[in-house]
Amino acid sequence: MPRRRAFDAALAVVVLALGGVVWLLASPAATGGGARGGWRGPVPAGLPMPKVPAGEPMTAARIEVGRRLFYDAGLSANGTQSCASCHIQALAFTDGRRQAIGSTNEISARNTPSLVNVSLARTLTWSGPGLTALDEQLRTPLFGTHPVEMGLTTPGARRRALARIARDRSYVRALRRAFPEVRPAVRWSSVVAAIVAFERSIVSARSRYDRVRAGQATFSAAERRGRALFDGSAGCAACHGGPTFSDHLAGVGVDDSAPAPFHDVGTGGRFRAPSLRNVELTAPYLHDGSVGFLADALAHALPPTAPERDRTDLAAFLRTLTDRAVLTDRRFSRPPRPAGR
Repeated sequence: MPRRRAFDAALAVVVLALGGVVWLLASPAATGGGARGGWRGPVPAGLPMPKVPAGEPMTAARIEVGRRLFYDAGLSANGTQSCASCHIQALAFTDGRRQAIGSTNEISARNTPSLVNVSLARTLTWSGPGLTALDEQLRTPLFGTHPVEMGLTTPGARRRALARIARDRSYVRALRRAFPEVRPAVRWSSVVAAIVAFERSIVSARSRYDRVRAGQATFSAAERRGRALFDGSAGCAACHGGPTFSDHLAGVGVDDSAPAPFHDVGTGGRFRAPSLRNVELTAPYLHDGSVGFLADALAHALPPTAPERDRTDLAAFLRTLTDRAVLTDRRFSRPPRPAGR
């Protein structure tokens, strides 16, 4: 057995102390993915192991070039917008807008969802329960026409964007390292797979809630009451349950009476309940961004007769889900420009 593989097998799970929170560092052997597949990287204690499809190994080389591509505005037809334009790290990989705006200034009908812990999501859009693969989802912002986002809507636009990457020697070297079995390495399938590998790496649960669960902090009285309400009489956990605080499915009924062109009925009038992790940072809320503040979101969700204290306590609990470390984690930040381009 090669030395590296033997090392991985021996260290299937390594426990590390990072920032006061226990993380699990899983090797490929620990995930059942083998040397060519499976999860690569830390998984916070308390989160399930992300599943990586066969044939899509999360190598360091793929994540590295995917991170660079994620921040590259050259992937839009007019060179004005990158993935990071709508998924801003400082806003927990949302954009702070009511509705997303594409590279041609076309306004989407829907709000930009967070990418934090996207590797754990079983469904990937507001109302498309059948869309479950990140590589398939990524083709919508890149190549889609309704709405136009990155604007690579024609074969010519796609050829020009790929040719620009192929002229950059540092990109060519990086893609060859990431996809040694693919020739030529500069192709859309490699670009998509690299960005997806980076997106999967954005896994984090270092909030105060997680520190409380690990026995390293305690809730205040208001936070304890809010947690009890969340799990109990307020009914929040019915749609925002589990470690990601999401139902993953298009399961929340919404009365959308917005005028055209923004009238949006989702899937049978229902939308996915998004993760509430970092909810303090991801306003505005709902599928159409129509609720601007956390207090208003709670007023929208709770019965009108609910006491004001319930809203205050629930807000206190929800703020414990904020992971500020993810906002500045250099693994997820814009990479430096490579030398020798």
